[in-house]
Amino acid sequence: MFLRKKILKIAGVLLLVLVIFFAGVLFGYYVTNGVNPSSYMAFKKMSLYLYEEIDDNFGNITMENKDTYDIIGYIPLFKDMGFGIILENGVKTIRIYK
Repeated sequence: MFLRKKILKIAGVLLLVLVIFFAGVLFGYYVTNGVNPSSYMAFKKMSLYLYEEIDDNFGNITMENKDTYDIIGYIPLFKDMGFGIILENGVKTIRIYK
């Protein structure tokens, strides 16, 4: 009798753990699935805004003028966009990679 109660308690706890786990997976999937596209779009819009503003204010680095600059670093933004850090007249400045 005592052994049967102990086995039922262990089985009940395991069943409860499995139910909570699968509920978390199910609800976590639905919540994240709805949140990710909006944060992805916000990240993309902010990257495009920064990219365009710095391009207008500081200039850009293209394949044609790449050899004229002393490029010392790179900061990736979104996919193929990024900032190039160059050394110009002893001053570090930022340009846009195109």
